[in-house]
Amino acid sequence: MKWLFTILISLSFNVIYGQVALSYQSGSSNLVPEQWLEFDKNADTNWKESYWLKVDLEVDKAGSYVLQGGNWYMANMVFFDSINRQIGDGNSISLELEKGSHTFYIYYPFIDQKSDSAFNVIFESEVQYLRKAHKKNVYQVAFLSIIGFLILISIIMVLRSNDRVYTYYGIYLFTIFYFFAYQYGLLDDMLPIVRHVPPALVWISSASLSVAYIFFAISFLSLKETDTIGYKVLMAGVFYILLVVSVESISYLFDYDIQHEFFYKLAVIGIQFPLMVVYLYRVYLMKNVLSYIFLTGALVLMFTTLTGQYSSTFYQALETNLVVQGGLLLDIFIFSFGIAVRVGLIYKGREEAQNQLIDQLQLNEKLQKEYTESLEKKVRERTSELEKKNVENEILLKEIHHRVKNNLQMISSLLNIQARRLADQKGKEILNITKNRIRSIGLIHEHLYSHDHLSKIEMKSYVEDLAAMLKKTMYTGEHDLQMAVEVTDQDIDFDTAITIGLILNELITNSLKYAFKDHSHPFLLIKLEEVDDALEISVNDNGPGTNEAPSGFGWSIINATLEGSNGTVTYENSGGFRVKIRINNYILV
Repeated sequence: MKWLFTILISLSFNVIYGQVALSYQSGSSNLVPEQWLEFDKNADTNWKESYWLKVDLEVDKAGSYVLQGGNWYMANMVFFDSINRQIGDGNSISLELEKGSHTFYIYYPFIDQKSDSAFNVIFESEVQYLRKAHKKNVYQVAFLSIIGFLILISIIMVLRSNDRVYTYYGIYLFTIFYFFAYQYGLLDDMLPIVRHVPPALVWISSASLSVAYIFFAISFLSLKETDTIGYKVLMAGVFYILLVVSVESISYLFDYDIQHEFFYKLAVIGIQFPLMVVYLYRVYLMKNVLSYIFLTGALVLMFTTLTGQYSSTFYQALETNLVVQGGLLLDIFIFSFGIAVRVGLIYKGREEAQNQLIDQLQLNEKLQKEYTESLEKKVRERTSELEKKNVENEILLKEIHHRVKNNLQMISSLLNIQARRLADQKGKEILNITKNRIRSIGLIHEHLYSHDHLSKIEMKSYVEDLAAMLKKTMYTGEHDLQMAVEVTDQDIDFDTAITIGLILNELITNSLKYAFKDHSHPFLLIKLEEVDDALEISVNDNGPGTNEAPSGFGWSIINATLEGSNGTVTYENSGGFRVKIRINNYILV
């Protein structure tokens, strides 16, 4: 089949009109016809040197002809006539020739490394040339248009998606595009600078196609995450390709055409083929839709690659290009289909993940609701128990305060009975004072069980009740006692109330006993307020005062009480007797 294909291509493209005699020499652009040698197809040529080629033509009949200096990618030649005038440049030149002999010269900046002949000169009628060129251009424009369209799609997808598979796929397509655009002379029409690049460098750079394909494969199959061995095999392939490029580049620098040596091609295929087999086997082991699609494309590409290696080794690239291009198109369409399937699988996976997430959220919501309801039930039950317990505790605490108050009242009654039995007036007075001290404490417990709050006391009402109680039991004057109580409307804790009660009891008792004897307008001012972060208690009467320092058992009680509350006592005798006490450690609630 290969030979049949080669014959058909030869019959279509290589029809020669007339006879062609060639000779060549190495040299600069100066044409020296006298130094020409007869062209020997087997003679050694240096692929980096420039050459002059003399072409002798025998034309059978007059007409329009085309002299082509080489394959389509050889587009940097200069054509001269028999008297050394430049008549054109590029790959070919159109000629109007009469019947007979004609001589032309072609200047080659470099020779063709991809042909079995260093100077592949073709002379044919213009009609035949145009027919061949048209057919070639139709095929290649169609091929490159398909590739270009897919590159455009890849660019759009790269801009719209973060998936690297589109980037590598686009690079893979681009390497195919530039390789065949160069090979068929279309690239140098778009970029004339390409004409100055030796073909050998382009053939070497075509290894980028394989590198792009490898990275596309890694991304398409997610090998780095799913198959570590397959990923390492492909990365070994990348280093292998870099090694091949290095060897071919070095051989080019030393003017040695290793690319077309049989032993070199055998070594390349000997390494390349096992790597491909291992890699394809790893893809097969994945056993999913994407792996089967990719495996199909990879087999097509492997056949295409081996065909390309064969054609390159035996200088038959042009004859097998249609097979190679057809295989590449099939491979590209398979991969395009695979990318579409991959996108569908990704969206399906995301949808499934989203549905699973929704299901999980719904389940979590249900569990959370059940847990919340259970917790709320337990809280309600516990709250009910605590409320019941709290009510019980309140009742119990009120009962305790009530019993304490009753007990204190009982003690006070016992003291009262004892006082009535005493004949000594001084003893009765001491018992009455002691009874009032007890009643001041009992009054606190009375406030606690008779109000809603069991842990705090309304300071204003307590002080007013205490003052009224002391006035009733201790004041013996003839004139009506005017008593003013100025207290901050604030709640105090039990311990602070005890301290205040004991202090006020002693101070008010002291004033009622000593300040108002024979006083016509007795007045007593009781104040309790917050001043500079301290609780200030003051008792001021309008009695005669005293020249002696306060002393006695009552003052001992006051001083002992203040020791635990970090308090201070000041007093003065100016318009009566005034005592001011500051308590720094107290608790307001």
